[in-house]
Amino acid sequence: MPKERQDPYKGYTIADWKWEFLRRNPRYIKAYRAIEWLKRRKNGCFFGFGRVARHLELLRWLGQQLGLDPEVIQEQTFLANEWSLPAPDMPAHKFECCPIKGSHILFDHEYLALRGSEEPLPAIDYLADHEVIVLIDTRSGLKEIIAELKVQLRPYQAKQRKQVKKYRDYLAVWDLRQKGLTADAIAPKLWPEEYENIGGRDSDTGEKGALIQRVYDYEKAAQRLIEESFPRRKRSPKIKK
Repeated sequence: MPKERQDPYKGYTIADWKWEFLRRNPRYIKAYRAIEWLKRRKNGCFFGFGRVARHLELLRWLGQQLGLDPEVIQEQTFLANEWSLPAPDMPAHKFECCPIKGSHILFDHEYLALRGSEEPLPAIDYLADHEVIVLIDTRSGLKEIIAELKVQLRPYQAKQRKQVKKYRDYLAVWDLRQKGLTADAIAPKLWPEEYENIGGRDSDTGEKGALIQRVYDYEKAAQRLIEESFPRRKRSPKIKK
């Protein structure tokens, strides 16, 4: 037996151990078999688009809950099909890269907003678009946790960092609108140089133009952030008797 096969667990990370336990879980094995059955149904007979979409969404949700990394899974040549879950008979050391994430984004605003009515409701029903819920495995070392978080949060931070730079103008637009100023009056007041170069509303067609549209967009963005600062409490649906 080759030396590398004598101790297959040598060098395992927390993510590798997670996969070893997960692949032995009977519920995971059942889910994997169900997905494989759905794949055969899809390829072998008519399978309505609506049902396909729902099951793909369920698969994505399941992967998110289990901490599976879809990019890693799809990069594996033997798991290239988007319908696939990692096969439970595949030990972690046979993967080029373990399909389990360590610390990862569990929920974000987009997931909650797009969640299907049939999907299980998470523990929280509201997140602002700049907020995420992160699952952290404290068995991992601090350096490993920080490294994973940097990777997981990078796209969210890149998106929000661009928005934060606009916050000053968001508030300026909102405050001026509260004072009764029109968008046509606000644009030259806040961006005089740009207004001088490109102007405001087209006097002939009435088209808003880029700067006037910016005022409306910034006002909406400010209003959204104001609403998110103290979210409305959602009422529980009434039960019909």
